[in-house]
Amino acid sequence: MPVIIVVLVVVAAAFIAAAVPILRRMRYLPLHRYAVATRRWGLPAPNQSREEFLLRRTRIVRGGQTIPPWSWLYDIHEYDYISIPTGTVGLVKAKIGANAPAGRRLSKYVDCDRFQSVTKFLKGDCEQGVQPELLRGGEAYAIDPQVFDVYTVDSLPADFPAKADDLRLVSVDAEDVGVVIVTDAPAPDDLRAPAPVVEGHNNFQKPWEFLWNGGRSGPQTDILPGGATYAINPLFARVVHIPTRELTLTWGTKSGSEDRYDSELGPLKVTIQGFELEVELTQTLSIPPHAAPFLVKRFGEDADGDVGDHKSTAVKRFVGRVLGEKVRGYFNERASGGEIDRFLHELADTRGKLKVQITQALAEVQVDARETTIGEIRFASDELNKEYREYVVLQQQFRQLEQKLLNQHVANDIERTQLEVHKAKLSAQLDVLIERLGLDHVKRMEAERIRAGATHAPIILTGGMPSAVPIGPVQPSERIAIPAFDATEGLDVFDISPGLPSPNERTETGAPE
Repeated sequence: MPVIIVVLVVVAAAFIAAAVPILRRMRYLPLHRYAVATRRWGLPAPNQSREEFLLRRTRIVRGGQTIPPWSWLYDIHEYDYISIPTGTVGLVKAKIGANAPAGRRLSKYVDCDRFQSVTKFLKGDCEQGVQPELLRGGEAYAIDPQVFDVYTVDSLPADFPAKADDLRLVSVDAEDVGVVIVTDAPAPDDLRAPAPVVEGHNNFQKPWEFLWNGGRSGPQTDILPGGATYAINPLFARVVHIPTRELTLTWGTKSGSEDRYDSELGPLKVTIQGFELEVELTQTLSIPPHAAPFLVKRFGEDADGDVGDHKSTAVKRFVGRVLGEKVRGYFNERASGGEIDRFLHELADTRGKLKVQITQALAEVQVDARETTIGEIRFASDELNKEYREYVVLQQQFRQLEQKLLNQHVANDIERTQLEVHKAKLSAQLDVLIERLGLDHVKRMEAERIRAGATHAPIILTGGMPSAVPIGPVQPSERIAIPAFDATEGLDVFDISPGLPSPNERTETGAPE
């Protein structure tokens, strides 16, 4: 019994002596760090490199765990988690794997837990080079730096084929649409039209799905809606921002530092009769979303710098080459062999015809024309401008006099009509008197009135027929003023009541003679 106890004590002491160094080597990983543990020993399989064999046995130890103490069995390295800044993406470049086919910028996609499982990556027929999958911003990753290089906006090499700004999320304004130009895909079948729609790529954020489903390079028919952000691999595609709001374009001198859609529209100058005139012109238009890919395909497929706040090169080229050339050609045609006075008088007609031509030209590229406005017209010479202003003042005075004359003609026509009505009323009045009193009696009444010096207008009988033309002083012919006329005015009740004597037939006492 004592021997057994002694043996147990010796064994326990030996165990404790062996465990103490092991326990001392164990250490706890803080939460912000991770460890990569790679097995040191083992025999590779046939046709397998020793490096690949060892890497297949690599595992990640997350922060908050204990690192294995068996340093004789594992190579253990500690790292800080790889953080991707919010609002950006991270690119991953693999150091191991097969060589990617020539002409491809991105390697084959492998699902490997966002590059945090080396074993899955190696089992997935991996390729070296930049990977199509991105690391989203705002997260931290435990990635083996022996196998992968991770590039962020803060660590992108100077010789990398993308810029730091390309690693920011693509933000498309609510008033824009994003036209995607795929750069790493087979060429399209039709080089004249945007590439056809491909399903399943989640707004081009999964390049591998796009390629598996037959996607082609170049501007895509499928657009990115505005008001959202997108994580797009800059080596796979770039995004051109096309405005869908109403654009107002002006012809004039622009500052060289301004980034404008109408930067190519310089001052509009027209030469007529050897004199140079400057015309202020404004055009508003709207680009429908479905027209944006065709616009980019025709004018901006090869353009660079169409990211961030830069105005679209495609729109600038379209404005300059289509709109600018059409307007310049139209005004040169109108001015050819013409006269300045005629050119100025026909501005309304010029505007109407110009709008038709602009509408037709824009419709060819599926763009909607809105309002065409011709503003001020100036001579290049200050002296001619002064003379032109004086000419305009005289024109305005002439138009005012023309309007006054027209108004006077209208007033005279009204007065003539009123006079005819007045004459008709007088004639009707005379007819009533003749009907009630008889023609002889009426003639006798008029004769007595004339002898008595009646102040109101007498009735003149010509050829036995009443003309009802009032006699009075001649009025100036420039304007005839006609007073308001009452059909009963100037009539006495005795004039229209048979059997009642007139005032001249009564005595002073009022009794009949």
